[in-house]
Amino acid sequence: MYTKDTEAYRVQVMMMARASNQVTVLIAEDEPSIQEMLENCLLAIPGVRVVGKASSGSEALSLVEELKPDALFLDVKMPGLDGLSLASIVKTAKPETCLVFVTAHPGYAVEAFQVDATDYIVKPITAEAVAKAITKVRKQLEAERMTHLHKQKLTIRDHREVVFIEADDIVFVEKLARKTIVHTIKGPYTTTEPLSSLEKRLPPNFFRCHKSFIINMDKVEKISPIAERIYRVSFYDYPKHVTMGKDKLNELYDIMSLEL
Repeated sequence: MYTKDTEAYRVQVMMMARASNQVTVLIAEDEPSIQEMLENCLLAIPGVRVVGKASSGSEALSLVEELKPDALFLDVKMPGLDGLSLASIVKTAKPETCLVFVTAHPGYAVEAFQVDATDYIVKPITAEAVAKAITKVRKQLEAERMTHLHKQKLTIRDHREVVFIEADDIVFVEKLARKTIVHTIKGPYTTTEPLSSLEKRLPPNFFRCHKSFIINMDKVEKISPIAERIYRVSFYDYPKHVTMGKDKLNELYDIMSLEL
């Protein structure tokens, strides 16, 4: 049965889950008992998903290339390719990957941070230490994401002018008759470029919530039910709002892998 209170709660949980940042983790540890303990600690943290486990450095390297995890939790001492060598290769090939060393050898901390480790956990593993490491991972991922967004620019034609817009400044994009309006924190810009074409050039934090609207999820303050299967999307420090249907809201749940 539809109730505004129920739907408002679902949306609030969704927005909180987004803010908490989903993190994918690969574990590289040759001791099965330690591997299992580490996995249990990680899975106990909301928003963390263990996408793979490796028992050697070479296996971990292959899985990093295949799975592209946000973070790699790895031991220093492993068969074949050791942890420090693995970390160096990963950081060279995929510098955005966060590295968290989990080891019984405290003497390698200097070498670990020289390869830009996010954290260094000394065994025995505790849930508190793992949780603190994930907090550091999330902060690093968010900082890198914001840096990327600030650097990304969108070029559009507004009448006879060519306008360069920071993607992070865009609140939402609207189709209005034969025009497309790009609403930004600095004001709206109008272009004749189709909404579908503009959608392909926007970063992944943008979502097509309606046939006439694309929203910047980082600018969304709340999503509120206003009628049966209809929702209002409101933004931080921007007076206008857009609408979203129930199907699109469910699609958003699926994209964010939320169990609501």
